[in-house]
Amino acid sequence: FSFSFSFSFSFFFLGCLCVAWLSGAHGHLTHALQPPGGSAEGFTAARPPVVLVPGLAGSQLQVRLGGRYVAPHWYCRQACTHNPPWRAAWLLLSDYAAPDCLAAELEVHTHLDRNATGLAYANAAGVDVRAVDFGGVDGFASLDPFLPAVTRYFAPLVEGFVDAGWQVGTSLLGAPYDFRLAGDGLSQFGFHQQLTDLVEAAVQREGR
Repeated sequence: FSFSFSFSFSFFFLGCLCVAWLSGAHGHLTHALQPPGGSAEGFTAARPPVVLVPGLAGSQLQVRLGGRYVAPHWYCRQACTHNPPWRAAWLLLSDYAAPDCLAAELEVHTHLDRNATGLAYANAAGVDVRAVDFGGVDGFASLDPFLPAVTRYFAPLVEGFVDAGWQVGTSLLGAPYDFRLAGDGLSQFGFHQQLTDLVEAAVQREGR
């Protein structure tokens, strides 16, 4: 059987609530992360690495539409038969004008795997999907890559850590993921192993 990812304005409203809360928390977070006395001398080495994992629908997704993909309408993004490019898919506020186009691109098919105890997951024919900037924070700092100022998500939290001395890419990392998939689907596509490798590498690099 198969199912289509259900898109709803409730995701957008939830994101707005999260953005509002995180924006208000920025100042408190920066203060809380500062060492006693406000001096950062000798404190840098004591900072453990932090890996941020965004919530449901909080990771930017890109799609690549190969030759086997058939768009549901002429006005939707069309397949490319030769070297299809990666294109931003989630979240684009402009897609709310034609949500069925996006739903077709992010459709997930599942079937019982005879060689395992759970389900096997697959994208729509001809479609590849990936989360943006695994290991970094650009894939969830804002949700719409073309309207980052009005779709800020984890940006206030990232800024709070950076202001307190964490460094993006070394001591401050991110693990965006394909939120269309359940836990077993994420494991099938390698997310759990990627997350394990990211954490272990950060601990080894930072020494804690």
